Amino acid sequence: MKKQHLTLLFAIISLSLSAQRLSLVPSHPMPGETVQIIYKPAGGPLEKANDIVPVAIFLDQDKIEAREINWSKQSDQYSGSLATQAGDKAFFIVLRAKGEDLKDDNESMGYPTLLYNSDRSTPVQGANAGIANGYIMQPYWSGVNRNAKRGLEWLKAEFAAYPSSKKIDQNILTYSYAAQQAKDEAAKADLRAIAEEKAAMKKPNEKALMLAYQIHQSFKDQDQMDRLKERMQKLYPKGLHVQTDIQNAFWREHDIVKKVDLFNQWQGLLGKEANADTKGQMAAQLAVTFAEQKKWAEFDRYMAMVTNPLEKAGSYNNLAWDLAGAGLDKEASDITRARDISGESVRLVETAISNPGLSKPPFYTLNQWKKSLESTLATYADTYALTLYRSNDVEGALKYQTIASKSNKFKDASMNERYSLYLEKAKSAADAQLFLEKAITEGVASPKMKSQYRQIFLANNSLEQALDKHMALLEKASIEAQRDEIRKKMIDLPAADFQLVNLQGESVSLAGLKGKVVILDFWATWCGPCKASFPGMQRAVSAFENNPNVVFLFVDTWESEGDKQKNAADFIAQNKYTFNVLMDNSSEVVAKYGVDGIPTKFVLDPQGHIRFKSVGYGGNEDALLEEMKTMIELAGGDALHGSPAGSN
Repeated sequence: MKKQHLTLLFAIISLSLSAQRLSLVPSHPMPGETVQIIYKPAGGPLEKANDIVPVAIFLDQDKIEAREINWSKQSDQYSGSLATQAGDKAFFIVLRAKGEDLKDDNESMGYPTLLYNSDRSTPVQGANAGIANGYIMQPYWSGVNRNAKRGLEWLKAEFAAYPSSKKIDQNILTYSYAAQQAKDEAAKADLRAIAEEKAAMKKPNEKALMLAYQIHQSFKDQDQMDRLKERMQKLYPKGLHVQTDIQNAFWREHDIVKKVDLFNQWQGLLGKEANADTKGQMAAQLAVTFAEQKKWAEFDRYMAMVTNPLEKAGSYNNLAWDLAGAGLDKEASDITRARDISGESVRLVETAISNPGLSKPPFYTLNQWKKSLESTLATYADTYALTLYRSNDVEGALKYQTIASKSNKFKDASMNERYSLYLEKAKSAADAQLFLEKAITEGVASPKMKSQYRQIFLANNSLEQALDKHMALLEKASIEAQRDEIRKKMIDLPAADFQLVNLQGESVSLAGLKGKVVILDFWATWCGPCKASFPGMQRAVSAFENNPNVVFLFVDTWESEGDKQKNAADFIAQNKYTFNVLMDNSSEVVAKYGVDGIPTKFVLDPQGHIRFKSVGYGGNEDALLEEMKTMIELAGGDALHGSPAGSN
């Protein structure tokens, strides 16, 4: 039966690959061979993409490595080659449109490829486990939606073909996670038997006991967890479990004195074997906490323990932004320190950019990592420009703000806001006026930029009526262009049903909202862009508050620490938002919708179909409001009775 199961699985794999837009030569490659890749985008989501960027994600049971694929387009297809290496097991081909939030994920199955033994019929050991890893643990990088059930089948195929693979700890951990997510009771029973076998060893090592503990932890088997924990603490009082407990307690603790004590305990147990990255992350959090208390000597002491330059740069940037007033609306609390550490954060990133290979994580290609570093530099340059402006260095502020705004193609309204101000101060009002006119026309001007334009225009023209007409024309062109772009993004996909409980304890299901236009906004309390978008979303909610056919649902997801419901409720109450917040505590709904990052918004039509998907937030409240109104109106069609209330 096992042999038949494997044969059928591999036949399905081969059929799915041959029937899709992507093909490989040879179709059953061996490790070390160069594979020819042919892709025909016709009929797929990338058919109209101007440029398609392919990446190969190589996977083992616990490893991931991204490699670039060089290809060219001829007629209606792309073709190129990919060199595999001797130790490779399996890979996914990930296809994305350059500069667009668009990918070909083969209807969520992705494009997985096994590497084979010399017979070209049986995969090498670890190949199926690698693909399982892609579906279960690394879906974003593999270009697929997380699918524990599908990944579990690949993992079972690995165990059937190579029983010794079932003795690899990482495979077992992946197996337990997938079994829990897929609700596979037979797999759970199998894993519990493995855990008991480990626990029943006469002379178990700590690693075996820890694995047994982690299996039971996946299934929330509290009695077994308590029994194993007590045993490990008795046999290994300074072992892995104790170290992990201390580390977890450190992240949960808010009292700085207790936090320092936990950090010292953790260091004392590990000594020179302490992981440098983990130590740096813990030290950075201590440093930031001391900075909040203005204890700068302690801040400097712990920041000196952060050995990862980019970790240090991130901490410096975040702190500098707050010290500089977090923008132009508030006063700076310590502009000298803010400028110094912000400048250091920029220099650290510039150093990384000069030799990106030294800091590149394995799951990025070199080109991807370069772009990531350039994006990071833009963010930190934005902070540095603010500190320079507040230090009366307007030329320096304009220099670094140009780096920040240019990196975002002048599409980020909040960055544009600062750029236009620095431009006026460093150069002239005339230069600022030209920039502002272009920004207003293109729909990337914030309310403050429009106010700045008004002031400049009136100062030079003294004709308020002419200004209002001129502004109306500019905004009309912007809104019409925005509506045309939004209309092009209209899709028609079935929406997954769900049932969640809101902050008031009421059960809300998508099925119960049929006949209404539904807006789903996936967010989290730790997500800065999510929270930044909420003033604009509140305006959208208020605009439709009298329309019973429009329903906004804010789905709190991907929360990992503390009392999730209390954290969400406190945040909503403190900011006086009138949102209906649903708690996706198990992160199941966000997975159903294939969300890669938040904030992500979906607009569903009255028939329950997804008509629009919007990812991220550009920093412009006015643009967000217009986007929401347009999407809702287009999705609702004739079924959207009544007109929205006036916008705030």
